[in-house]
Amino acid sequence: MAVHATDSHTLHCKDMKTVQPVYADAAHLGALHVLREHIPHIPAPSAPPPEAPEPSAPPYEDEVVIVPPPAPSHEKVRVVEKETWSSYRIKRVVLNTIGGMSFVGAAASFSGVVLGFVPPVGLFAAIGMATAGIFCASAASSVIDYHNEQELEKLRADVEQKPLDEIVRVHGADKIFEFGILLPATLYKKTCEYADIHPFSKTLKMVTHLSNALNAAENKKVCEYGFSLPHPLSWKWKFEEELKEINVHEFSLSYSLDSLVSWGMISPKAHAALHDIVTECTENVRAEKRTISGIRRKYASKIAENKRQMEKDIHHVRTRFETHPNVARLRNLENEYESKVAFLLQRIEASIEREDAEFASFRDGVLLGHTEENLDNQQIDALQRRREEHDAIVLRLQNEARHEQELLMVEKEEIRRSLSVRIYALEVEKESHIETLYQRAHAAIDALKDRCRDEIETVSRRFVGRFTAINAAFRQVLVESSIL
Repeated sequence: MAVHATDSHTLHCKDMKTVQPVYADAAHLGALHVLREHIPHIPAPSAPPPEAPEPSAPPYEDEVVIVPPPAPSHEKVRVVEKETWSSYRIKRVVLNTIGGMSFVGAAASFSGVVLGFVPPVGLFAAIGMATAGIFCASAASSVIDYHNEQELEKLRADVEQKPLDEIVRVHGADKIFEFGILLPATLYKKTCEYADIHPFSKTLKMVTHLSNALNAAENKKVCEYGFSLPHPLSWKWKFEEELKEINVHEFSLSYSLDSLVSWGMISPKAHAALHDIVTECTENVRAEKRTISGIRRKYASKIAENKRQMEKDIHHVRTRFETHPNVARLRNLENEYESKVAFLLQRIEASIEREDAEFASFRDGVLLGHTEENLDNQQIDALQRRREEHDAIVLRLQNEARHEQELLMVEKEEIRRSLSVRIYALEVEKESHIETLYQRAHAAIDALKDRCRDEIETVSRRFVGRFTAINAAFRQVLVESSIL
């Protein structure tokens, strides 16, 4: 138990409901006055306190010791030799050195880029080194050299206005006792302030944590000051008030039975009875969670199966739509008519080439052994007529090609319109079918969720009945053990 006091300051309590600390001198009485300021709910006893039994006859197997508040003195009980170069100072120097080198490297890289000695990619290296320098400088500034008396005094002044839990979180309880971040009177005062604004469960955990840290510091012989901590019995009234408001499950989450009995908040007999009840409550809660988890897994599997089946059915509907002959015909209509137009143009081109060949053959026959200047009028007229006939045939073929191409385009558009009407009807049918599948699947999923919720409520009611009985037994133990 983290109790630190001399024998002259020790009080053995027979009545756990009445705690009247005994102080040996005026300094301790002054500290008691501070304690009563921060714990106004501790009333002065209306009757003289019961006589303390002899130390050889403790009321329980574990002796309950109430620690007096420390005298408001900063006198050290032992001086620890300060290190010339502490690990904190070395860490700060290393971080500052790395940060300075990073800044120098960043400046050199940037200058090299500006002057053209370094490629532009060096700018990224400069940014990286500058970022590392800033990080190292920030980390170095946050390092506190607890071995430096000046920094320690500055830290003490800084934490004076901070709450106890923040100090413990930032610096650690071990450093509070090892370096005296909080002096004994300040620690005692802040512990009382912490207890005033927090539930007793948190106060008990904080005092236990500080007590363990103090014991560890004393065992390692690194504690420089004579510390003592307020006993949790000073706030037993808060413990009793909290017990009136919580059930057995909340009690098991908030308190450690071993911690309660070690601080004398409950007797060993009550500890044994409460241990059985808390164990039964924990098993009941775990069984409820396991049962409910099993129900949720079962229905989650069924819901997932319904969703998979719905997606499978919707995929089948969409696939059937995409493979419908009308949809396939419309999708391939453009390619179909492009092929027809290409075949038409190929046929017309072949006819024109044939006509060109026939005209060339006729002209060669007329010009056989002659030139056009040596032809007589009859031959010239025949060649002219054949050229005109050739030009007329080529023009006719080109006109036929344009006309047939236009007819193909008209035919394609008529087919497209007809297919679009049919496909629109298919699209409406598809969407309607999909919507039906959605509604059917979600109706089934909602029904499964309702069944799951009903099963969970049934299980919860069954376990609530068990929990009510356990909580009643918990209340009975509290009353029988005079805790309430």
